[in-house]
Amino acid sequence: MLKALLGLLFVVTLGMNAQAQWAEFKVGRGFLIPHRTDMVHLPKSANTKLSFTVWDLKERNWKKSFHGAKIGYEAHFIDLGNKELLGTAWSFNYKVSLPLSRRKYPLTFILGGGPAWLTNKYHVEKNPKNLAIGSHINASLFLQIQKSFAVGPHLVSLGIDLNHYSNAATSKPNLGLNIPSFNLGFVLNGNTDKITPTEKSVNAHHPASWAITVDGGIKELSILDQNKYLVGNIELRRNFKSARNINWELGVLTGYNQSIGAYIENDFDLESGRVKRQVKNPNIQFGPFLGGRLNFGKTSLFFHTGIYAYSKQREIKAMFHRTGIQHMINDKIGLTILMKTHEAKAEHLGIGLTLNLASTK
Repeated sequence: MLKALLGLLFVVTLGMNAQAQWAEFKVGRGFLIPHRTDMVHLPKSANTKLSFTVWDLKERNWKKSFHGAKIGYEAHFIDLGNKELLGTAWSFNYKVSLPLSRRKYPLTFILGGGPAWLTNKYHVEKNPKNLAIGSHINASLFLQIQKSFAVGPHLVSLGIDLNHYSNAATSKPNLGLNIPSFNLGFVLNGNTDKITPTEKSVNAHHPASWAITVDGGIKELSILDQNKYLVGNIELRRNFKSARNINWELGVLTGYNQSIGAYIENDFDLESGRVKRQVKNPNIQFGPFLGGRLNFGKTSLFFHTGIYAYSKQREIKAMFHRTGIQHMINDKIGLTILMKTHEAKAEHLGIGLTLNLASTK
């Protein structure tokens, strides 16, 4: 099956590279980093990585600020090093390549993410040692540094990256997986000038304006308590334009976290095999935040850091972080996917809607 897949990708590569696109194939080797003491038993042997990326080479307005930036869509496979315990990971990612110089083939910084499917998850009887992943559906996040070289009409690339898989506490356990790897890439007929004329693109992020985002999700508390608790946030922010494709943002966040208000009714229910909990006085959280946003046409990546001015639960860390991606459907309405954390601990994965309010052009 793998040979057939590789053959199909080669045919697709021939077709893609005849248009204003690059089709890039990568192979890599990596290893698992046990970033927690209760993960040291997990296999750290070398694993194999395969990826196929279609890079969009069309010149767009937002790319002028980044001197050769590209967006890509990637299908990604990793053998996690132990078929029985961890299995394999499959993901489909949106990625952005940002050049670090103005050379034709510069050193580039690549970041991105998307949905992932991990074949093996924790199970109290069938897979009790997998304390890293508690669900099949996860989020894939990655950072890469890459350098390309021209070899005749083709391109060869060398790079290193860090892949992270997590379900953001949607299901426990959720220690996550961190996998660095070394990669070799190839672009057939990539050493050609295939940039097309500039296309107009909607960008609803640049002007200084007000916006509101409403997001929500679910989370679990522990392996024993696998009840699903609701988590939601309302964010009001003010965008300040500081550069052509960069915004600084200041806002306030109001959060509702049902899990924090839960208390144990009985230690353990033998019949259901779960801790019995009831929700009493769900925690309301409120605080200001400061952040930044990188705009890539209709799509943007944002990073927020804030401090709770009010939170009934003192055990929650005062500082919170929200990192995500937003895609504008039109000038007013956008879709948002984000991850909220308290320091290095995942709080929840949120999906929501964004509404751009009156602009201050």
